[in-house]
Amino acid sequence: MIKFCKGITKTFERKYKMTIAKGDSAIVVKNYPVAKAAFNDALTQKPNEQYPKDKLADIDKLIADFDRFKNDLAKKYPLGVTEEKTKEGNTNVTRRIVVIENKGYLYEKKETSFGTVYYFKDGTAITEQEWKKNTDVVK
Repeated sequence: MIKFCKGITKTFERKYKMTIAKGDSAIVVKNYPVAKAAFNDALTQKPNEQYPKDKLADIDKLIADFDRFKNDLAKKYPLGVTEEKTKEGNTNVTRRIVVIENKGYLYEKKETSFGTVYYFKDGTAITEQEWKKNTDVVK
């Protein structure tokens, strides 16, 4: 009987740790909805644990800061698309700030000296098609 209980406890503890790891990983890649879901799941497993509660508070702050960042872009740049080009080390960076109403979105295209091109929207990787579709500059 005791061995059976230890097995359940180990399985339960392993599931909890995997849920926490999933939440922590999601925060690293800025996937806040997945992170919130993971930490809420962890709280259902262990309602008295402080770590998931602290992480949920951190996520709420990160989301609020992120939304404020968008609004700051909208305050700084005019409606429409603004393009800025810079060179950072061996990388040519094209930034397009897209302002729609009171929200600003930062799109970046990073072209390395060895030919690889990366696209981002507010720090999250996107496809070239999404970059072109959402940032096309009308000439």
